[in-house]
Amino acid sequence: MPKRSLWLSGIALIFAAAPAFGAEPSISDAHQPGVTIGMPTGGTPPAGLFARLTPSFYSIDMQDAFGKANGTTADTFSLTPSLLWSTGWEILGAQHYAIANLPFVNVHARTSLGVQNSAGLSNFYLSPVNLSWTLAPGIFVSAGVGFYAPWGNGGAGNDFWTYEPSLAFSYLRDGWNLTASAYYDINTKNGLTHYTTGDRLYLDVTATKTCDGFEIGPVGYLVEQAMSDENTGFAYGPFKPTFGKVQRIALGGLIGTRLGPVEVKAYVTAEIYARNGASGARGWLSLSLPLWLDGIPPGAQPAPCNRGFDGCRP
Repeated sequence: MPKRSLWLSGIALIFAAAPAFGAEPSISDAHQPGVTIGMPTGGTPPAGLFARLTPSFYSIDMQDAFGKANGTTADTFSLTPSLLWSTGWEILGAQHYAIANLPFVNVHARTSLGVQNSAGLSNFYLSPVNLSWTLAPGIFVSAGVGFYAPWGNGGAGNDFWTYEPSLAFSYLRDGWNLTASAYYDINTKNGLTHYTTGDRLYLDVTATKTCDGFEIGPVGYLVEQAMSDENTGFAYGPFKPTFGKVQRIALGGLIGTRLGPVEVKAYVTAEIYARNGASGARGWLSLSLPLWLDGIPPGAQPAPCNRGFDGCRP
């Protein structure tokens, strides 16, 4: 981590004189805002193993506490492969599933210090317990718990653990996908800087309609920092400054279709409000398909059902 330590030392000289930057420099959201857009996360697929690949490109200007650009810009490319295992187990009247992913991130940042490039694996995510209940045909609610481990290299990941409970609701009737997915991130202390980023709430929202094989509709996300930061180190100056709470609201649109067994979704989001954090336009592509379905031969299409997930549409 020597390159990252040198970069932080340089940043500290600036923020000691100007501590109103916002979120802790050099870290990223453990939960990528908007990453679950388009997914009916309140439901669960039939028993089997499912894969999803999500590349995205994000061009940003960092905003201060007053919503003005502070001079830091960045271009970020991320590639997130995910696996979802629907076990078929019933627990407390709900269907159980587990999720894991390990993103690759490439960041090209520009500040008054110069240009900084960072690329590598980001934090490993595992959500071993997710439970989905059917409230009525086509209406689902789910709850889960997961964590992000500080498993990354060269500064692409955060140097701390993040624990994440989640709650989601999906209405999946008559071609509609009305889904709201909430994630509450509890961050531990950054082992490199001794800085603790306050808890953050993330909300991903989808409101799409499928007609004649195409899915289309508005999407968006919200980021709201619920707890203030804490600083017990000197990485950002001798007075141990803390940075303001992050607030972000983004809106956009989604279009999707199915190509054989692969479900393809493309969507764009852009911040309409940002304080102490990133603001910019982001393009996403989501490719998902079932790798294995319990009791269904390879290549065969599953029978219709009401779970409302990739490989199983109402």
